Amino acid sequence: MKSFQLILLCLVCVAKSYGQGGRIVVEITKEKHKSYTIKVIQWVNPRADSSWLPSIEKDLNRSIPANKHIKKGKYVVSARFIADKDGNICEVECENDPGFGIGADVVRALKKSGKWVSGKGYIVQPYKH
Repeated sequence: MKSFQLILLCLVCVAKSYGQGGRIVVEITKEKHKSYTIKVIQWVNPRADSSWLPSIEKDLNRSIPANKHIKKGKYVVSARFIADKDGNICEVECENDPGFGIGADVVRALKKSGKWVSGKGYIVQPYKH
């Protein structure tokens, strides 16, 4: 019975350790003459390197605020994804979408972002939980 509990505990720990994701905070600032600035100001994941954020920020659609008449402020988008052995990002899902198409745009930018280095540089088997 103790060995079963140990195996179950190991499976739960492995499932939690391979989850890749985080929270992206997008700030939309209204400037003069209906121009807007979109900037990723925070990536919340203490285990991840944030050096790839500028590429995501560059891929965000800048015309969403003007087309949807969004008020300036901070909009939080939570996204979850899986990085496979080769670093390809798949199964990207938006968990918290503030509306106006911002969540869909973040999902599109994450899919386009390129390779992810997971497992602290070691090749790991992805696990979905």
